[in-house]
Amino acid sequence: MNTKSYNDKNFYKIILINIIVLISLSMVHPVTPKLIHSVSLPTFYFGLLYGCLNISMFLASPTFGSICDLYGKKIPMVIGVLGYTIGQIIFGFFPNKFSVLIARIISGTFVSGYYVSSISYVSSITSSNQKLKRFAYLNASGSLGIAIGSFLGGYLGTNDYRLTFVVQLFFCILSMLSILFLFKDNSIRNENAKFSFKVFNFKDFKKVSKSNKFVFIVLILFILTFLGVQSYTSTISYYVEDILKLPTTVNGLILGSTGVFTIITNLFVIPFANKRFSSKTLYLFSTIVSGGSIIISMISGNQILSTVFLLIFIITHTLIAPIMQAMIIENSRNNQGEILGLQNGFKAIGSFIGSILSGVIFDMCFKLPFLISGISFIICFAILILYQIKNKGFN
Repeated sequence: MNTKSYNDKNFYKIILINIIVLISLSMVHPVTPKLIHSVSLPTFYFGLLYGCLNISMFLASPTFGSICDLYGKKIPMVIGVLGYTIGQIIFGFFPNKFSVLIARIISGTFVSGYYVSSISYVSSITSSNQKLKRFAYLNASGSLGIAIGSFLGGYLGTNDYRLTFVVQLFFCILSMLSILFLFKDNSIRNENAKFSFKVFNFKDFKKVSKSNKFVFIVLILFILTFLGVQSYTSTISYYVEDILKLPTTVNGLILGSTGVFTIITNLFVIPFANKRFSSKTLYLFSTIVSGGSIIISMISGNQILSTVFLLIFIITHTLIAPIMQAMIIENSRNNQGEILGLQNGFKAIGSFIGSILSGVIFDMCFKLPFLISGISFIICFAILILYQIKNKGFN
């Protein structure tokens, strides 16, 4: 059998599965502010809910990374979506000030299994010179799912947010069936290893810091980068709902448009730019432009100028996630499943901090979370530049 042809076929199946799963995962984002209002929860709960989701992903990611290395990718993908579905049933149909937090923890714990498994699988079947391109496609497929899910969820939840949760349940079941019947795992497993329950372990981080300085730096950058991403993401929905008083359909349109721009940048911009620039150079470009544009957008008194720079931010910040994944994979050789687990954990730390911080300071001034987002990106740019100067170039 032609291994390349076989891997290409499975990659296309993962793309289809990823679209379906991300539709499921993104449907309730536009209606979450309405759910919070319906249960009379305080404003900071919006950030707290995102924070619970992300910190549980942080704790669970290393375990799922270990499961991927030992037992393959299919089992943790199915378990991940199933656990997420249980959390969403509690979240959407039995909401109160305690149950919503428990539901987010359950969903975050299990959904990390899908993320770690899908990324690890794509890496395992892809040659090094194709990784950035394929991760761009994977990210674009997820963005298409997010766009569809956001549009659909916002539309369905216009009158009753619970209808969105009902349809989400259908898509979660469809996601699990797609993984079971479409996905064939041909990745290499370590048959001699034994399973052990893992949470984030600084010993693993220390091993990476000693063996690969650049991967160590990138993992640190994951915290700051996704602090910035989540400060924006967790604020924009509540801003539309609470400050602008716009319906969930508009919220869905805004979230969906980000997904559309992500598709464009990942399918066309990244493949074109990668032929001319390294992933590190692309990361520097995307962080400085993203950070500068959102800060200008927030401090500008001109509405047109503010809108233009916000649009620049929305476009350029969609480049960051696949570029960072590529930097991790390109500079790691062994234990990729473990490293991807660490990556997802550090991403979750940044997202948790960004969620909680934006939720707390939103009532002080709604622009502050956006400004923090921009500052975080600029700091990332500065750290990588200093690393380059210290090491007289990238290793």
